Amino acid sequence: MPGHYFQSRDNWLEQARLLGFDTALLSEPPYWVEALEAPFCLELTVADIALLEQVGRTVQSQVLALVERVCCGPDSEVLMERLSIPPDYRRAVRLSFERHDPSLYSRLDLAFQPGQSSPRLLELNADTPSSLMEASVLQLAWLAGMKERQALLPECDQYNFLQDGLVEFFSGFADRTGQSWHFAYYAGAREDRETVKYLCAVARSLGFDSMLVELNQLRSIDGTLVDGEGRLVERLFKLYPWELLFEDDSRIKAKTGQYLFLPLLESGRLQVFEPLWKSVLAGKAALALLYEMFPDSPYLLPTYMESDLPGDFAPPYVIKPVFGREGAGVRIVLESGAAYATTADAAHSSGGNADREVAVEVAAEEYHGPGRDLNIVQRYSALPVFAGCSLVFGLWLMAGKPCGLSLRGDKSKITGRSALFVPHYVI
Repeated sequence: MPGHYFQSRDNWLEQARLLGFDTALLSEPPYWVEALEAPFCLELTVADIALLEQVGRTVQSQVLALVERVCCGPDSEVLMERLSIPPDYRRAVRLSFERHDPSLYSRLDLAFQPGQSSPRLLELNADTPSSLMEASVLQLAWLAGMKERQALLPECDQYNFLQDGLVEFFSGFADRTGQSWHFAYYAGAREDRETVKYLCAVARSLGFDSMLVELNQLRSIDGTLVDGEGRLVERLFKLYPWELLFEDDSRIKAKTGQYLFLPLLESGRLQVFEPLWKSVLAGKAALALLYEMFPDSPYLLPTYMESDLPGDFAPPYVIKPVFGREGAGVRIVLESGAAYATTADAAHSSGGNADREVAVEVAAEEYHGPGRDLNIVQRYSALPVFAGCSLVFGLWLMAGKPCGLSLRGDKSKITGRSALFVPHYVI
């Protein structure tokens, strides 16, 4: 694995603070790798980056083909049912796709052994990817600091055009600057707040009327959405999953007799980022449909809904809740006998019995969200390991174009909330 250790910058926390990041999130417990006693980074080549970009472009084209099939194909209703999209919302999802509602960003999580194997898609973070500021601003500041202290050569680079991609995206709305932007996050989600705060700052730097709000501050007045100060919400970036918004809107209807969000989304009066058509990709069931459409793709892992799993699909595999995030509820089953190890078997096995031997790694956090009984089963793909950490590659796309890379490392094979952010450079 092309990683190596380095010495932390003396002022790395102060630099992060000056850049506007909540530094309490970085070091206790360690999140930014420089908080470790022995920090490390990853060295990549131009060829590695070219391969990752190729993967990003290919997977993005496959993803859009999937969305088109779900929204426009003859089996649209069946597919939306498989994706757990509520019936009342399906027309609005289709309209969102037909309008070409713009998408800001997404992140593809990949298993990749540089120089040894082809990247394989683990996750489609198409709806609510976070850690954007770390990937963009903090990572670039690290590179500049390493060059300044001559720990890296001046010609070393980084695959990081995230800020450029954001500026290009927001600049596309320059002819309609009269409309405001609201950037919303769930109250108490401090990590999400950092991503949303960064996006708000970029938009504001370009001259847009941009506001940072908590989602619970939004309310309805006369069929419109307003913020806590009564300002009309016209463009809303929400770092909040679509499946939870569907649930919230259903509760609003049960209480008031009317949906709040659905009529605004159907009519297009409320422009949301990520757009409603991204709900097709918000759950991991999309990974199963993607593999069903493109079974010969070199970048996709065999993936099935647990209820549709072939009888001969033996370990190693990974069981994932359809709507789980941050590794919650994930179980890796590395070994077993001929029989399929169910989720319950895997969770409660302590090593095996006379009929079956199961080697299982279980996520530190259980999943208790929507669709608790829905799982996918995905072929296991080993992650590269350095400094005792399993590393996941996060390939960022802005408006569908690959433009940046971030890495997270976890002591567990399951990347969860305790994962470290690991910077990289390119030679």
